[in-house]
Amino acid sequence: MEDGHKEAISIEFPEIANRVYLISEMVDEIYNIHDPIGGTIDEFELTAQEFDSIFDRGFNKIEALARD
Repeated sequence: MEDGHKEAISIEFPEIANRVYLISEMVDEIYNIHDPIGGTIDEFELTAQEFDSIFDRGFNKIEALARD
């Protein structure tokens, strides 16, 4: 998800706006993750590695937020 997606969801569903996050926020950063659609296999692999890293480092935060 990119910041524009987050903003659109927050506007459309204001009652849950405080529960919408960029995946990068799970590691206390705010940045968009490159969408590899239309790209090379290398771009897909880099994006997958980035997700793996975020999930590994941010799992505890993801789990805690899911409980709220």
